[in-house]
Amino acid sequence: MSTEEIFHMAGFDRLFLLYDTEEAAIQSFSFVAFEEREKRILDAVASTLDIEEDRKRTERDLVQSENLYRAIFENSGTAMAIVEDDLTLFLTNTEFEKMVGYKNEELAEVFSLLAFVVRDDLGIVTEFHDMVRKNPDKSPQHYEFRLKDREGNIKNVYVIM
Repeated sequence: MSTEEIFHMAGFDRLFLLYDTEEAAIQSFSFVAFEEREKRILDAVASTLDIEEDRKRTERDLVQSENLYRAIFENSGTAMAIVEDDLTLFLTNTEFEKMVGYKNEELAEVFSLLAFVVRDDLGIVTEFHDMVRKNPDKSPQHYEFRLKDREGNIKNVYVIM
């Protein structure tokens, strides 16, 4: 596809004049007084280009930040899990896998953190997460509950938000 075809498809041929040679383009330069409407169009094109560059830069920064976050999360020496509002396990690290005795693929089938909570502590866990959802600024930043692993062993867990 030629440059002219691309310019035409993008609608730039309505904004720019195309020349066969560089010399012809240079010879066409002359002082042109833009009308207000033409100035607004050129300003809009320039703003669009600026916004596109900002978007690309933001996307690059986001990918870099996410990669760093995942590296820290995965390589932490602490068992970590990200839990959705409904207590569904969203993301776990290898230390969490070791603590509960399930591989990540198996945890995806479990769905809920509640599957690991000792029955007598279910109320504590659900109440805490309800408080966090309803009023995160006034809810406690930590709590404890008992968790049972794959083998049925009970472990005391200290949760920090």
